[in-house]
Amino acid sequence: MVVDDESASRAEVMACFAEDDFSLVVVAGLDEAREVLLRERVDLVLINIGLCRADEFALLGDLRRKTDAGVILLADCGGTLDGVCGLEMGADDCVAMPFHPRELRARVRNLVARTRALRQMGGGIAAANSRVCFRGWEFDLDRRQLLSPRGEVSNLTGGEFALLAALTANPGRVLNREWLLEQISSKDLASTSRSVDVCIAQLRRKLADDPRHPALITTVHGVGYRFSTEVN
Repeated sequence: MVVDDESASRAEVMACFAEDDFSLVVVAGLDEAREVLLRERVDLVLINIGLCRADEFALLGDLRRKTDAGVILLADCGGTLDGVCGLEMGADDCVAMPFHPRELRARVRNLVARTRALRQMGGGIAAANSRVCFRGWEFDLDRRQLLSPRGEVSNLTGGEFALLAALTANPGRVLNREWLLEQISSKDLASTSRSVDVCIAQLRRKLADDPRHPALITTVHGVGYRFSTEVN
């Protein structure tokens, strides 16, 4: 679904995917977007951050609370801070405008593949236990949220969710980088183990896990990572 109130940029985005096999829904307003989300399961939402940023960020909050759709923001080149705020609120990616069509298509294909893979993986985990608790933290797989011991909510990107789901499903086991990379990447796009390291660093920050002396996600040098605590 594309959410964009500017007809010119809507047409530009639609032209990018004219030859792809995606089922594309284009809406101009936030109310229309919410109506679509009520009746359809959407893999990905592409939001153009326009003048009414507060409303668009409110929609982003709704998406993270109520759906498992991936989210990509389109941000004006001068609106770098807006993109950063969107990522901090849980958007999976941000693309600067004007964008290169090939780059946007690649990012969309990558995130759609990841979202579908997460549904398959997360669905099996959630069937057994949709909430995982460890050291005062609560990991809600349905909402893709972390709740801190102080009750503060932290939204997760797609990659962070995939890694934390994999780690908490295998406490005490060493998970190698190659396997973890498969959890966060589309197989048809190039990626490196560095992507895993970056995502682990982001998770540690959100979990307040000291990277110099981590207590939750420990590094097994030359191999990968271990979730070093019990879950329930």
